[in-house]
Amino acid sequence: MKDEVSMKKKYSDDFKRQIINLLNEGKTPTFLSKQYQIERQLIYLWKNKFVQTKIPKEDLTADQKRIIELEKKLKNAELDNEILLKALAISGRKQ
Repeated sequence: MKDEVSMKKKYSDDFKRQIINLLNEGKTPTFLSKQYQIERQLIYLWKNKFVQTKIPKEDLTADQKRIIELEKKLKNAELDNEILLKALAISGRKQ
């Protein structure tokens, strides 16, 4: 029996930038993950990688701070939703 080697798919930087551009246009990581069959966590990693400059927190406007706060809340809500959906699927199988 041959040892199975897990193959990780490699994505080009152009593809990653395309995904980040779609994200910046308002598409959600969950939508992009399903649409392009990629892990949602990769989208967040790519977003952090391709952010070229970060503005110091003290230089942010009130609106920018609010956007960052809302993005964090949205990310947490998406993760909570994903966990709940998995739990629901598991509990449905047990019955």
